[in-house]
Amino acid sequence: MIIFFFLLIYVTIIYMKGIGGKMEVYFKDKDKIYKYSVSYDEIKMRLFRSKIIEDFSKISHIVEEREHSPYWYGKPVNKEIRNYKTPVCVGSVEYDTATESLERYEYDLYEYPYIIKLIDDFISGKVESLYKIYNFDLENDGEVSIDDKIALKNRELGDEGISVNNKKSILKELEKLYDQKKLNEGQRKVCKEDYLKLQSLLVVDFIAEMSLEEVERAKAFFNTDINGLIFDEDFMKLNSGVSRKREIKKND
Repeated sequence: MIIFFFLLIYVTIIYMKGIGGKMEVYFKDKDKIYKYSVSYDEIKMRLFRSKIIEDFSKISHIVEEREHSPYWYGKPVNKEIRNYKTPVCVGSVEYDTATESLERYEYDLYEYPYIIKLIDDFISGKVESLYKIYNFDLENDGEVSIDDKIALKNRELGDEGISVNNKKSILKELEKLYDQKKLNEGQRKVCKEDYLKLQSLLVVDFIAEMSLEEVERAKAFFNTDINGLIFDEDFMKLNSGVSRKREIKKND
């Protein structure tokens, strides 16, 4: 009972305070290198990630006939399957050495926006993701919109000399696109404010600075190399517009 009580207190404190991770990043400026720590509250980050998935994912309703489930090769990367229905056997596929069942699968596929990949890369400790978070390119967050795809198909439909079979095929594609548009009516497109919100979840603290000469001596002494982790400019300061506390204390 006592153990349970203390465990409950611990879990409550963790929930209130949040748990998170930390990484270190280096910037080179003229003849010095500056070291910063970047940390985050895991609970807030997970909540933000979940909201992005719910509000910004592109949803497709999939009905397909195949021998193996969509999980055959593992969990889809940067995607999520929902509303998965029990597959129905609709036939078989004959091979030289075996016969496989042909089944109809039906589910909704949520394709995450690019910002989710950056969040996951950051949480997993990939320093390079920081650069893309602060130097975001909104073009990466969206392929051709559904409306643009519909407009393209309508133009194809109006081409002179289009065959009857091609016309039927385009009409089927248009039907699917209109269904997809209806399915995504409540979804939004990632914008600048969403990246700024992500940046606001990162706590950046100045740690120390060293001259390039001191860094080279330290690298030689410890027989290590950090060149791949040193950025040529303080991109976080340049692109976030947020001033960070930078305080140097020297001994008297």
